[in-house]
Amino acid sequence: MSLLTVDRLTVEVAGRTLIRNLSLAIEPGQRWCLLGNNGAGKTRLLETLVGLHAPASGRILLEGRPLAEWPGHERARRIGLMPQHEEDPFPLPVAEAVAQGAHPWHPDPLGLAPLPSAVRERLDHAMQRMELEGLAGRNLQTLSGGERRRVTAAMLLVQSPRIFLLDEPTNHLDLRHRERLLAPFVQATQEGHALVVVTHDLNLAEQLATHVLLVHDDGICERGPRSELLREVPLQRLFETRLAVCRNARGERIWYVQARPTP
Repeated sequence: MSLLTVDRLTVEVAGRTLIRNLSLAIEPGQRWCLLGNNGAGKTRLLETLVGLHAPASGRILLEGRPLAEWPGHERARRIGLMPQHEEDPFPLPVAEAVAQGAHPWHPDPLGLAPLPSAVRERLDHAMQRMELEGLAGRNLQTLSGGERRRVTAAMLLVQSPRIFLLDEPTNHLDLRHRERLLAPFVQATQEGHALVVVTHDLNLAEQLATHVLLVHDDGICERGPRSELLREVPLQRLFETRLAVCRNARGERIWYVQARPTP
């Protein structure tokens, strides 16, 4: 059974159709990259898949069951979102913020009972993987943009849903932390989870994706394996930009924008 099935999904905002009649299935072990121009609807699609917005039409099935029928904590054990932007209205310490990711796994609805040992271990591991131990007592509101992204990633690792949805996860990150942030999510796909990432970085998609979803400005989407869609013709059609690809010394493909001839 697919982890997530999207059946003829249409997403609209303020009378504009962003996603038109999309169907796809996300399977365990898959890593999807969503590519498209600014404003094409990638963020709204992720928010719809996690249940924050109702679709204009179509169905979303989580493990074969309509998304809206899942109780909140059960849904959160299966699908979770790392949003593009964070808001911190309260001066919460980093360690407490990361611990909020464990809420779906608390043995009682008020979260008063001790966490199961496996979840506690996951919390400690997430703090380590995101290099947050030294920031554990820091106020969220004092963090840099990159540090705050690492906190959000740690929260999602503690939540540990079957499907991870990451919206531009490498925003604000330095080069070292870009790789380290994504590594545990990639590892999770080797253990039966699935990963969906919105990115504008073609080289990240090249390294990460098993499958690609191209979101066009007219709401039409192309989906398929990386080998079919990470190609010059479909990408140039999507971005309306001249693209080319070369290979580095290790044979890895590197995408770049071709410079236009000087008049």
